[in-house]
Amino acid sequence: QTVNVILVGVNDISASSFSIYPNPSTGVFSLTTSAVMGYESNITVYDLAGKLVYTGKLEGNEVNVIDLSAQEKGMYIMQIIVEDNVYNKTLIIQ
Repeated sequence: QTVNVILVGVNDISASSFSIYPNPSTGVFSLTTSAVMGYESNITVYDLAGKLVYTGKLEGNEVNVIDLSAQEKGMYIMQIIVEDNVYNKTLIIQ
């Protein structure tokens, strides 16, 4: 009997491992992150002036909810930090 084992390491994670929806939204985003489960993962969100508007840790859930509804309409940059790797996503609040 043959058993195939696939190991996913932090180097196998790419920006496409994250899905943010709906985007644009009114400020509440769902972030799907199944590829980073088990890793130290943090989220930071900045406005376009570089001001930090949100920080948090990714929970072990496959879907994490990010509530930015108190922020003004506009474009924001979300940084997803997994171990020593940084992945950027653009968010739009309508």
